Amino acid sequence: NLPQPSSLGAPARSLTDAEVAYSLGDYDTAANALFDLASRPGPDREPATYYLGETLYQKGDRGAARAYFTAIAQEPASKYYQPSLARLVEIAIAQQDLTAGDDAIAKLAGTGSPQLPYLRGKLAFARQHYDEALDAFGSVPKGSPYELQALYYTGATQVAKQELAKATDAFTDLIG
Repeated sequence: NLPQPSSLGAPARSLTDAEVAYSLGDYDTAANALFDLASRPGPDREPATYYLGETLYQKGDRGAARAYFTAIAQEPASKYYQPSLARLVEIAIAQQDLTAGDDAIAKLAGTGSPQLPYLRGKLAFARQHYDEALDAFGSVPKGSPYELQALYYTGATQVAKQELAKATDAFTDLIG
């Protein structure tokens, strides 16, 4: 059976086609395929919506990405709930909409996400609340996937505080 043409006259695309395009960095092709999948009911709608947001985020279109992550963040049972909230924090920081970041952090706090201390630190850093940022980065567990990023931001925070010896120590730990 051949795939049926979509309403736009292009061949129907699968989630796998979009994933391949995404992994190759072909974000335009991935976005087109994912938009088609995310706009129609079916089992691929939820992952397509999340990955469309991620594709747009990688393209630098944070405003459009935000809408797709927000849609997923309305579904706490979704397996994409935590990563969508994390992206919403990142987007809020980039767009300097720190209230939106607070909202996403509040939702994320109830999930037990291992990324939470790191994101709290980044949000505090964006606010220039450096002591709060250092506390948050310091609470990222050793061995966590966010340990090295937190250590980098610890050094950056020390630079912002003009505590260059401490920053040097943090960056030395990072490269060690």
